[in-house]
Amino acid sequence: MAGGVGPSRHPGGPAGIFMRKLESEHGRKNSRPAAHRRPAPALGSLCALFAVVALGAPPLPESPPPLELEYKLRLVRPTSHLVEVEITAGNVTAPELDFVMPAWSPGRYAIYDFAKNVQEFEASGNQGQMLPWTKLDKQTWRINAQRAGGKVHVNYRVFANDLSGSFSQFDSSHASLNSASVFMFVAGHLSDPLALKVEAPDSWKLVSGFSLATGERAF
Repeated sequence: MAGGVGPSRHPGGPAGIFMRKLESEHGRKNSRPAAHRRPAPALGSLCALFAVVALGAPPLPESPPPLELEYKLRLVRPTSHLVEVEITAGNVTAPELDFVMPAWSPGRYAIYDFAKNVQEFEASGNQGQMLPWTKLDKQTWRINAQRAGGKVHVNYRVFANDLSGSFSQFDSSHASLNSASVFMFVAGHLSDPLALKVEAPDSWKLVSGFSLATGERAF
């Protein structure tokens, strides 16, 4: 092949070349007298050792099935500076779900108390029945989902009147929202896909990292 590297003629391609190097080194190492060589371990002994290790290792925990996540953001009360958030988690099989407010923000090397602005947290099941919850720490709400019927609805409000760039601000003229300071996530389900709908005044233009047009309200 002109101007390039042709395929390897050694069996196994690049791996074969690597094996050939090992074979030559092995030959040099074993050029010592037989009296000084270590006996090679029997293949059966190695297989038995690996079998013991594999059987003795604890089973890996199974990943929980992904949730069907839908987020709704309502910007309807600008004079109150309150942003309304609704999170719906479908396909719930676990007896408990932990909803967590982040304490970090992308690009910021600091710990933030975003949870301090959360108000009126509540949780309900598939038929609107209220679900009990406990607050494990300042940023984690654990919901008892045993009677949720496979679906959990979470509603809360976030006070937003801080235009620092890390927190959020919402008033009658605009909304500048840092997602980390507004949206909770479900522990163990950060990689699950989700959908987001935004309810805002019709005259407002919405711009985000996912926007293709300023009139978009669903992502």
